[in-house]
Amino acid sequence: MKGFSRSNVKYMRSFAQAWPDPAFGQQPVGQIPWGHNLPKPQSDLALENLKDPYRFDFLGVGEEADD
Repeated sequence: MKGFSRSNVKYMRSFAQAWPDPAFGQQPVGQIPWGHNLPKPQSDLALENLKDPYRFDFLGVGEEADD
């Protein structure tokens, strides 16, 4: 990175020294690579369900809904 002034770097450094708590960092979900969140066998099923806006099988209605 570049573009920080000398005084800004000093302020950032003093802030980091004053609060060395690691909780001031990236949340754990941000550290997970996105490729590992949805395994391949499930991703095809998820894409199929998200693409079809008229999939109502989760409602549990039967043949009577076709009339």
